[in-house]
Amino acid sequence: MAWEGLKPPVKWAGGKRTLYKRLRPLMPEAIPFYSEAFVGGGGILFQLAPEKALLNDAEPELIDLYETIRDDLSGLIRLLSKWDTDEKSFYRIRDIDRIPGAKESLRKTFRAARTLYLNKTCFNGLHRLNGKGEFNVPYCHTRKNVLDIEGLSALSEYLKSADISFFCGDFEPFIDKVPADCFLYLDPPYDPISKTSAFVSYTDGGFGKEDQRRLAECLGRFRERGGSFLLSNSDTPFVRSLYEGWCELIEVSARRSLAASSSSRGSVVELAIRGKGNG
Repeated sequence: MAWEGLKPPVKWAGGKRTLYKRLRPLMPEAIPFYSEAFVGGGGILFQLAPEKALLNDAEPELIDLYETIRDDLSGLIRLLSKWDTDEKSFYRIRDIDRIPGAKESLRKTFRAARTLYLNKTCFNGLHRLNGKGEFNVPYCHTRKNVLDIEGLSALSEYLKSADISFFCGDFEPFIDKVPADCFLYLDPPYDPISKTSAFVSYTDGGFGKEDQRRLAECLGRFRERGGSFLLSNSDTPFVRSLYEGWCELIEVSARRSLAASSSSRGSVVELAIRGKGNG
């Protein structure tokens, strides 16, 4: 079944929905088996809409959300329909993770609803955790459209009909288990282009240069097994040094959309790094 018009349920920093038309020609024409190690908001996933996929992310609340959209859409909608979007309600729901043990005791559907609610009502749709693993983005006084029943229903039908497996954890063991005949797309937290541009706190563990090196080594093993991949990252000397000589580096113009001020948004050059299996 061909799926069209699917939209990511959340806005996600670095999301690739607007870059899909530029990245798709760099992928194989036919992708019967697809994988992502950092699925994020699913900007590529839901436009590609593969019939079979292996999907991973280190953020457990994001995986909870996808599985709940698939398995308990009615419960998700029921909760979101009850929650007000005023500032007081926002901080009450946001600050649940500041109560010791509270978040862990919540049932899965509630955790998923909270993730979607906060994404739709926080400033600029930004998902950011502090050093304690607490969601710390402030309230947005303008964004109020929390519940898109039609869009969520379409996503639920797709996730139910496709052969999709979700995983939550570090990228390395996940990639090491991805079959070589599965095309792999990766959109990790980017290497910062300056000391002040670093934003790696999607999860409470961060993502530094050692993680970037580890990712390159992991992809080298995947390629040696015969796997092919496409990786998005910032165009920095460090990233180029990791992939030059064994991958194709393609410059892609992208637009920032999550900067705090409109003056900080604009076009930047990113790298699309393509590795073809030699197995």
